[in-house]
Amino acid sequence: MRVAAQIGRYGLGAHATADELTAITTDVGAKEVMLVHGEPRGQEIFRSRLALRGQGTVLTGGWRG
Repeated sequence: MRVAAQIGRYGLGAHATADELTAITTDVGAKEVMLVHGEPRGQEIFRSRLALRGQGTVLTGGWRG
């Protein structure tokens, strides 16, 4: 399968707040975000926050790097 993607670099600290992470997703124009770290409940809260901003999330199961 052919994937149209851009690879970029973004400087992050060790622990970003939800506000900082949301700002990053907005800054880079992300339409979808893959949540790969954190507790399930925290991910669900963040997923809901992104959904309110019109940003979707994708499951990690299909990731093939």
